[in-house]
Amino acid sequence: MQKHELGESQMPPVDERVEIFATGIGDIQPTGEYTLEQVVEASDRVQEQVEDAHVVCVDGRPATEKQPVREKVAGGNLYTFLFAAVAAGWNGFSNEAKTNGPGSMVEEAANFLVQTKEFLGAHWDNCGAVNKATEITAACAEYGEDDQWVAQAQRHLGENFNAEHWRSAKEGYAQIATDEQWQTWDANQIQQTVNAKGGVVEQLKGDNTRPDLDPENKRHGHFEEATRVNAVAGTSNDRDNSEIQTFQADVAPMVRMAQKAAASDEDFSRILHAEVMRQFGTLYVLSKNQPVF
Repeated sequence: MQKHELGESQMPPVDERVEIFATGIGDIQPTGEYTLEQVVEASDRVQEQVEDAHVVCVDGRPATEKQPVREKVAGGNLYTFLFAAVAAGWNGFSNEAKTNGPGSMVEEAANFLVQTKEFLGAHWDNCGAVNKATEITAACAEYGEDDQWVAQAQRHLGENFNAEHWRSAKEGYAQIATDEQWQTWDANQIQQTVNAKGGVVEQLKGDNTRPDLDPENKRHGHFEEATRVNAVAGTSNDRDNSEIQTFQADVAPMVRMAQKAAASDEDFSRILHAEVMRQFGTLYVLSKNQPVF
């Protein structure tokens, strides 16, 4: 396996790389047992070349059996693309699917990704992105334009950030949040669809390894100390060999999916902004005061 080296000369000091997403309502928050330097350095050490093309979840917990290095986005690629495409008003959905609702739309989104050579991924059991999909949509709708969210979007989208398209994503999520079909839909269809179409559905460890910190196992084994937004295409974290858990969202699969779905530069930007907003909505609902780098 070819290692992706990150030399010190390539990276600014840790205090310049990290910003605290000083919000959130979830149970997952830093334990305080590590310095930011330790967390970032541990994450740097496990950045590797992608070994398998399936795009799985940002989840930082190790798998029950060692997995190849795969790209990661919130909930896996079908989850992120589905919600972003709906929020952005993607014209790839048929009128029939839009009438029938999310059960049909997830099928069409999955078919599109498969047909465009995107390899589906997710994970079984206690996927917070899936289990709390309704709450995440509501958070995007209510808080998407809050200063903390906008600052992170500007930071990670850089010169591609478009305030109108960010606002449009928020408005799109607001429409989903008030749609009864989406409120009653069982989002576990995500994993079922990924599995049915030959994708990878990982099994991650949910054991309570730290009852001293989480006596009621509200975290289900989640002890992510930070979130990495990785802009180096072709790489992701080897989370099974990481000494410290971190969430990791890889930019490359979001860009690829948006490019393949877009009929214009504007379409691309709107879908990408909605994808990025979904990452921070997921972070907001599942965690609290996460360092992001």
